[in-house]
Amino acid sequence: MNSDSPGRRESGITIAALRAFVTVVDAGGFSAAAQALGLSQPSVSAQMQNLEEACGLRLLHRRGRLELTEDGRTLLVRARLALARVDEFARTAGDLTELRGGRLVLGFSSPAFAMPLLARFSATHPGVEIATRIGNTGRLLADLAECRADVAVMACAAPPEEHETVVIARLALGLAVRVEKLQTGKDELDPAQVKLVFPFPAKPLSPTPAGWCLKSSSSAPPFAREIELSPGNKITLTIRPDILVPDADGASVFSVPEPGFDPTLGYRQNATVATILARSIRQLDHDSIELGAAIDKLQQILVSLPKPEPKAVPVTEFQPDPKPDPKTKPAPDRKR
Repeated sequence: MNSDSPGRRESGITIAALRAFVTVVDAGGFSAAAQALGLSQPSVSAQMQNLEEACGLRLLHRRGRLELTEDGRTLLVRARLALARVDEFARTAGDLTELRGGRLVLGFSSPAFAMPLLARFSATHPGVEIATRIGNTGRLLADLAECRADVAVMACAAPPEEHETVVIARLALGLAVRVEKLQTGKDELDPAQVKLVFPFPAKPLSPTPAGWCLKSSSSAPPFAREIELSPGNKITLTIRPDILVPDADGASVFSVPEPGFDPTLGYRQNATVATILARSIRQLDHDSIELGAAIDKLQQILVSLPKPEPKAVPVTEFQPDPKPDPKTKPAPDRKR
């Protein structure tokens, strides 16, 4: 420490003062440093004086040529490191603010709405890492409240007041129907007299993609489920779904059939790419289930096998070689 060090002042060391210190050294003077920082020379001199008083050390010799003191050389390295960390902090904060980096946890209850939003967000902000959480509305609200999710896409009857919300789409409420077995006693029930009546047409759960529309088709295979109303009395509920088809008008938009599509088969195709992939996926799922069952049986067999008793390993006592008697001399070799 120099003998002409000023007394230490009880105040904080500011980033501006550290930047002024490094700039004065790099520029070789107060005037050049003030020009580089866009400040006046008295302002830079005041920042240097405040820094020296805060440190309680003399950092620069101002007599004649401007030079660093021994303490100034030591602290200059630390000042550069501190400013580098501050600049890194500012860059990271800027990346987070401008969505050039960081991590976003997205919760959603409906993939049909969340996936298109997620795809557009990823294309616009490729530097942001995205993690997803799936759950119902109640669970997603709890995730938001406990900071397990940053944003959530969910269906709500009314926007929650405790969160900032944006309406993506307005959906009509549907109707869930559960068919239970009927206890008819001794009375006979004619399954033909059981009808499922609904006062409104079916509505899609999500909007159709651009360029596509839903059309009803009598050749589309229906979804069927057999329901037992009473012992021996059963009915089959069938729902024929609408088909998602290209919205082609034949004038400006044309529908091009998929390779392998046979018009005579309608929706019972077996040679298109989609059907081949679907069969392959079903076969892989079936094979994986059978493989898992085979592994379980093999483990059961291995566990049921008797364990062999450990064999006793004979232990032989180490016998060192006898030491030669120093009084006994080896017999001389006799040559014939």
